[in-house]
Amino acid sequence: MDAFLFKLAVSSVTLSVSSSSNPVIAGTAVTLRADVAGGLAAGNVSFLDGATLLGSASVSNGAATLVASLPTGIRKVTAIYRDGAREGESDLLYQIVNPRGSCP
Repeated sequence: MDAFLFKLAVSSVTLSVSSSSNPVIAGTAVTLRADVAGGLAAGNVSFLDGATLLGSASVSNGAATLVASLPTGIRKVTAIYRDGAREGESDLLYQIVNPRGSCP
């Protein structure tokens, strides 16, 4: 009997996540941006608030952006990149979302 063993190698990608404004007021949209190291032109980035998916965006010119409204509190935002052969996860972005009627 012949046997074959395949090992799929997934290479790591470095990415960082930032926001257009920090802090923000609840109900105000904020643009989240994930910069993918090496200017990769393909792939998809998922943005999460803890374990909750905020949405996904395609990479264009080494970055992906998503406009989101977040609930009040200190949000733990991460970005996860995948394109099939490569993947990576950003460090946490602590996004502060103040209640309405408070100063940003």
